[in-house]
Amino acid sequence: MLLKIGDFVDVIPPMASVSVPIAPERWMLLRVNPSRERRVHERLTERGVCCYAPHFPRRITVSRRFAWQRPIVQQRMVPVFPGLVFVPDFDADVVRLRSYSDGIAGLLFVDRRAASLSTANVDAIRSIEAHLSTPVSTARAYAVGDRVRVRDGSPFAMWTGRIDRLDGKGRLRVLIAAIKREVAVDLSSHQVEPA
Repeated sequence: MLLKIGDFVDVIPPMASVSVPIAPERWMLLRVNPSRERRVHERLTERGVCCYAPHFPRRITVSRRFAWQRPIVQQRMVPVFPGLVFVPDFDADVVRLRSYSDGIAGLLFVDRRAASLSTANVDAIRSIEAHLSTPVSTARAYAVGDRVRVRDGSPFAMWTGRIDRLDGKGRLRVLIAAIKREVAVDLSSHQVEPA
């Protein structure tokens, strides 16, 4: 059977809806109850609402019940903006959002207007969150006995000395030769430079 242009062949099925991500014009600031940012974000995401709650990892020391027990060091996700979740302008219906999750207080208002951020500001916040989430290098720039010069933050600025002790928190003790003896000064690693 040979078909010609214009012959009826079959019914074309309707096209399935294509989900195209919509870029918001503004991001509204949604107030949530304290320490509920992650829970609200998860519940809204489960319901198909686009939202953003920036978090970064932080090491927290948790004390124990008895003094003889060692404290526990845990890594927890801490919000960059406590009490806020960003919602795009097309999903900012507070009544609907409150029905999806508990812990939502409403929109943040400034001078009787709902506070909002542009997409450029949210992109800048995403880059800050990425910077905060990068792990800190554990390589040390200095060793015991190295000669260093004090840069700032001390009355001994621009004096030279040698490193006597290093700390795990980025602090170091520098021995500075002053008036017939060495003076010990505790500084952070960003206050000194190699001599």
